[in-house]
Amino acid sequence: MSLIVETGAGIPGAESYVSVAEALIYHANRVNSSWSAATTATQEAKLREATAYLDSTYRERWKGWRIEQALEWPRYEVTISGALQRNALSGGFIGGGYLPNNQIPQRLKDATCEAALRALSGPLLADVDHKVLREMVSRGIETWYNDVDVATTYPAIDGLLSGLLLPSGMGDVVR
Repeated sequence: MSLIVETGAGIPGAESYVSVAEALIYHANRVNSSWSAATTATQEAKLREATAYLDSTYRERWKGWRIEQALEWPRYEVTISGALQRNALSGGFIGGGYLPNNQIPQRLKDATCEAALRALSGPLLADVDHKVLREMVSRGIETWYNDVDVATTYPAIDGLLSGLLLPSGMGDVVR
């Protein structure tokens, strides 16, 4: 089955923010030869996995509001800082503004490509195995487990998405 790519139109059944062709160009420009060595079917599967990872990991931190569609993007009222916008009153330019609500940000596409590349090496959302820390025999058996969930983090992906995310621990406040 062909990969269904979200273009910003809120496509029903969309599975990825990036097409295989876009990912091939992204990785060719960065000389990531392991991506081009994968089959098209594998690339499609990893783009689906990468998109699902981004949506599930950052769902509560995306800026703006979700429009009704299959994926978390496109969104409306996503603030962007540093973009120049014409001030209607003065005619001058002011910083800040909103990302068009029919657009998938390039940073999100790049993050999808990066996550898909990492997915070639293994699952992005691997199950956490609670390791045995200590086992001793004394009036029976006592076993201690590491109860801290240790998940893999991807600083390169976090960096790409930083302008699209609310600060950690903050969600949208509704009154």
